[in-house]
Amino acid sequence: MHGFFELVKNIDLSIYRFVSRFAGNWYIDRAVDFQESDQIFKGGLVLAAYWWVWVRRGSDQEKRRKTIISIMFATAVAIIVARTLAAVTPFRVRPVYNANLVHPWSIGINGNFAQLTSFPSDTVTFLCALALGLIILMPRLKVPIVLYTAGWICFPRMYLGYHYASDVVVGALIGVVMVWGFLRVEWLQYAVSSRVVAFADLRPDIFYAAAFLITFELAIIFWDVRELGRRVVHAAQVMHYHNTLTVPEVVYTALLLLAAAAIVILLKRHSARVHKQIMPNSR
Repeated sequence: MHGFFELVKNIDLSIYRFVSRFAGNWYIDRAVDFQESDQIFKGGLVLAAYWWVWVRRGSDQEKRRKTIISIMFATAVAIIVARTLAAVTPFRVRPVYNANLVHPWSIGINGNFAQLTSFPSDTVTFLCALALGLIILMPRLKVPIVLYTAGWICFPRMYLGYHYASDVVVGALIGVVMVWGFLRVEWLQYAVSSRVVAFADLRPDIFYAAAFLITFELAIIFWDVRELGRRVVHAAQVMHYHNTLTVPEVVYTALLLLAAAAIVILLKRHSARVHKQIMPNSR
């Protein structure tokens, strides 16, 4: 097993060094940095495609909507699996922060991920799960979707040193396997997808308001959620080492936590109230 990990490590380093040969060019560096940082052509474009499939008319509209709900559920589970794997495996320094590697880019280094392990790539997990979902929903576009995912999503993360090739491969596998598996679980269609679609028909005002917020976070790859997590961790570290917090940190963290708690409580109360109305429609 040790020999296998050494082989993977050597392959990762070889791929990173090969990709780094193209770094340092002013135009390429900024083009790839735009690919990585622009949310419209990353998460936004993918979620817009899902909304198009959701609202498109046709005799199979209800089936498509149930499939979309299952894909979203599977994607959420895939992210949890990826983050759990990151927590239980040894910490791996991202290539961009490895002092033993050459970093010839003409752009600045993003220091936001220095404390986060490289393995696996949860961003790739998330977007590859959604990409497979789009291939299932729009099989005629599978080639453009694969090229887009590989070139626009996966490549920049290796080029900019956020991940090694194995981080990307494992992340993609988690997302693909979860979506592929969940779409073959029949009880999920009844237990989750059918009820959500029935709820959308019963209370479109609440469903689409919640769907907007959820897909907004998906489009920006949970930036607000990640920011909340970073601020909570930072607040805990400050309290531990300095036993003090600044007023803005306290207020910002408290407001985000209260908002999250309020949303959970309201959704739970409303779910209990309409449960009896949804059940007959789902049979």
